[in-house]
Amino acid sequence: MMMVYYEDNNNKIPLSSDINDIEKSKGMLSYVLADTNQRRKTFDNKAVKKTLSIPSWLNTKALKAGLNFSQVLQEALIERLS
Repeated sequence: MMMVYYEDNNNKIPLSSDINDIEKSKGMLSYVLADTNQRRKTFDNKAVKKTLSIPSWLNTKALKAGLNFSQVLQEALIERLS
């Protein structure tokens, strides 16, 4: 979660420590993979209201087709950004 915070606030993420430089006393050391994109997909689904403009003819066709504008926009953005 801290790495997501750092990214959101444009803070530099510290480099990882060399595992050989860490003193181990009565325990174990392990590498941890931190996938901030996956974290966002899993936990950051807060909706954000957006206003947009589309041509009238497109609005009419989409309404007649029963399309959910928010869902279609989300799907299109995810596809475009993947």
